[in-house]
Amino acid sequence: MSITTDESDNARIWDTSSSSTRKSFSRFRPSCFRDAYSAVPIVISILALFLVIGTIFGVAVRWNQMQAEIAELKSNQQTQPATSKQVDVPPPPFQPFVSYVRWGRKTCSSSSDLVYSGFGAGSSSGSQNLKGGGVEYLCLPFDPEWNKYDMKNDSYAYSWIYAAEYLSYEELNIFPAKTHGHNMACSVCLAPRSTQIMIPGKRSCPLGWTSEYEGYLMTSYVTTNKMSIVCVDKEPDYIGGTQNVTGGAQLFFVSPFCNEQFGGISHCPPYVNARELTCVVCSK
Repeated sequence: MSITTDESDNARIWDTSSSSTRKSFSRFRPSCFRDAYSAVPIVISILALFLVIGTIFGVAVRWNQMQAEIAELKSNQQTQPATSKQVDVPPPPFQPFVSYVRWGRKTCSSSSDLVYSGFGAGSSSGSQNLKGGGVEYLCLPFDPEWNKYDMKNDSYAYSWIYAAEYLSYEELNIFPAKTHGHNMACSVCLAPRSTQIMIPGKRSCPLGWTSEYEGYLMTSYVTTNKMSIVCVDKEPDYIGGTQNVTGGAQLFFVSPFCNEQFGGISHCPPYVNARELTCVVCSK
């Protein structure tokens, strides 16, 4: 028996554009495809979560690396030698100095530096006829330096200067016997302090001051040209080979004159008439 099919029937069977055909084909679509479409949002969420986790992990790793680098730098700084550190050293404090003349000695005290040594000199105080000149004693160095000079030796063009001589007299028993008549030694000293004073009539310095030396007040004779009063060391040096009283710049001990009737000082006692006055040079 043969079966015949009408062409129009075949056309209906294979016509997929009809709604019935689409429905019939939809029944044949696999279910896995339908599940995959519904799982796409979940996959995207999972991928985003992994991305966030990876970023956080990367940041944490870099943070740990930075902490390790900082710790290494600190360790290197602590292990560097002290000489390589930059240290601001303050400037040394200003140190003042003061100079003074030590009359009667070739050297300075142990707390001072010697600038130079020499011999005492001044205008003539032993002659009534020589009224001019200066009134200060000078400490002349042993090695003078000359500039321009004229040696005509005209007395009207000069003011003379003489060596200063001790007139200490052996019988006074204050300076050694050989001192009398010799030229006075002297030295210029530099002390690491800011000021200095000479205190007449004292042997000690005020509290907080340094004693440079002590001695006796000396100046020219009472009836001759006036000269300054200086403090001569109690243990004087003298220039050897100069013992000859020449009437130059002479040095006598200074004593109080207590006769008030003739203008003497009125503080006797404690001052004593004709007693040799002491002195001290102090610095601070």
